[in-house]
Amino acid sequence: MSTNNTSKKVVGFSSVWKSDLLAGFGVSLIALPLCLAIATASGFPPISGIITAIIGGLFASRLSGSNITIYGPAAGLIVVNLHAIEVLGGYEFALAAIAAAGLLIFLLGHFKFGKLSDFFPPAVVKGMLTAIGIIILVKQVYIAFGVQDSSSSILDSILHLPYIFTHINYPIAIISGISLFILLLHPKLKIKFVQKVPAPLWVLIAAVFIGNMIHLPVDGLIKIPENLIGSIQLPNFAKMNTYPFWICAFSIAIITSLESLLSTASLDTLDPLKRKSDLNKDLSAIGVGSSLAAIIGGLPMISEIVRSSANVSLGGKTQWSNLFHAAFLLLFVVLGSSLINQIPIAALAVMLIMVGYKLAAPQHFVAMYKLGYVEFITFISTVVGVLLTDLLIGIMIGMAAELILHYLQGFPLSKTFTSGYSISEEHDHIELHVKGGLIFSNYYLSLKKQIVALSSKADLVIDLSEVNYLSKSAWTKIDDFIHHTHTGNRTIKVVNANHLVLTS
Repeated sequence: MSTNNTSKKVVGFSSVWKSDLLAGFGVSLIALPLCLAIATASGFPPISGIITAIIGGLFASRLSGSNITIYGPAAGLIVVNLHAIEVLGGYEFALAAIAAAGLLIFLLGHFKFGKLSDFFPPAVVKGMLTAIGIIILVKQVYIAFGVQDSSSSILDSILHLPYIFTHINYPIAIISGISLFILLLHPKLKIKFVQKVPAPLWVLIAAVFIGNMIHLPVDGLIKIPENLIGSIQLPNFAKMNTYPFWICAFSIAIITSLESLLSTASLDTLDPLKRKSDLNKDLSAIGVGSSLAAIIGGLPMISEIVRSSANVSLGGKTQWSNLFHAAFLLLFVVLGSSLINQIPIAALAVMLIMVGYKLAAPQHFVAMYKLGYVEFITFISTVVGVLLTDLLIGIMIGMAAELILHYLQGFPLSKTFTSGYSISEEHDHIELHVKGGLIFSNYYLSLKKQIVALSSKADLVIDLSEVNYLSKSAWTKIDDFIHHTHTGNRTIKVVNANHLVLTS
């Protein structure tokens, strides 16, 4: 295996502003309903999601280390946002935790923790995202049917799902049903005019029309203030000296960083100009942006993969499209608040149901099962751990499960965080001879540093002839590094791996 770098292309504003402007406008149409939906589902005022996207585009994009990503609120953070409100006793305290989390994220970027995502096994990350999807899906189903969810936990909410069908609010359910029909039908229609308008916007048009036709009560509609400046909610730092406050801040920082890093790394593969993001710089920008947004009532932000993918497909080439999308959102809110306030909450709930389903689709369980029992048990342990506790503890449960499974298969406890290797310099390359066992933890904390350092000096050959234990998670990390890391004109390849059977 080998990798070669594609030279970085510098793109000037004068050559891209038109395409970035059009892409920014298209992304803003997708972002508007999603920002409102995410804020509402997070227990925050709907305007909070818009604030985050505006701050992300107008300010954080100027500090960005990425090229095509769109900053804004994410469905994956709904769970930690809700948790912060519940634990701290109000969203003004949650805003303070988000501001503190932004500072922690900035420090992660400043101290070069941009590869933090490499420490987490793929099965744990997939389990976390699947659990988030389940939580979003269950919570939004209640809203889509107009039923109050009074459950004390997500498990109670799941168990009481049948209760929905005896308490359906039919006008709201009709709006939800039509919204779902549009979202499912839109990709199948090959009419150019229909395809040029994003599916979420068609949903809003239909939902607003039906809501007005059936005179939907005000409590079923979105509500954003007409006076934006006067409605700004400042964070309350009164609980900053408490343990729950910093647990919330730490949870928000870890989940935000992890999701952003995974999204940005994935989006680099979509960049038509094959540029490489500076993950550390990107983290710092997200941290600054999240803190700024929280100070004026916004949610935490990430490099959002759905809007960013749309940005690429619409022709966006630089971070100017991020800025333009934020400018359009600001314009929509300033000039169109009366129209936005006619949007039924049920329509937004259906959009999030689709997001939740994609995260927790049954095929994810099947795919993990096919990878082997270590990956599958780790995945299931993470899902169950998150559902029974919270995101941070669930992630730790998943990581502990994978470590225990490796120990049971003979991996030495003493090598959990250290790996064995030797280095030899040949006339035209460097050889890294790996010894013993490799799992996710000792790869990240020990071996990866050597791979990064050596590959920056010369062509690198990674010799696995003396490796006797190799986990799928460690191999995935090595393989990703080889295929997604730019090393100039140098190459990286793995040799003598044929004797290894990936632990599964």
